[in-house]
Amino acid sequence: MKQRVLWMFSAMAALLVSYVLCRHVLFGLHWMGQWPLVLFLFGVFLIAVSAPFDARKVMVCTVMGYLLGFVLCVLFGHSYYASVGVMPNGEALLVPRHNGWAFWTFTYLACIVLGIVWEIAGRVRAK
Repeated sequence: MKQRVLWMFSAMAALLVSYVLCRHVLFGLHWMGQWPLVLFLFGVFLIAVSAPFDARKVMVCTVMGYLLGFVLCVLFGHSYYASVGVMPNGEALLVPRHNGWAFWTFTYLACIVLGIVWEIAGRVRAK
């Protein structure tokens, strides 16, 4: 039981460090405010659910998927300005946007699914 709790808190700490780096330190690379937090909270939930089942591979893949998704977001994402309205003087109100959320999300989910498959395959093989 102590090992499971240790793995859970270690994975959550690694995910927290990843979140702080990706969301706050490297914010200028992706301009996303809320989406990194949503992905982080989903990862914390997933790690907490994985801990009672001793699914260490899922925990590792969750953290690695967050980081790999961020890297792919930065590499393949595109920054642009979007019009969100019109100012009183008639000029368009432009705000910065980044479409890397799709790369980040799909990579993150793919890594989590791979971790689940890897965990199940390892348990089947052990039997």
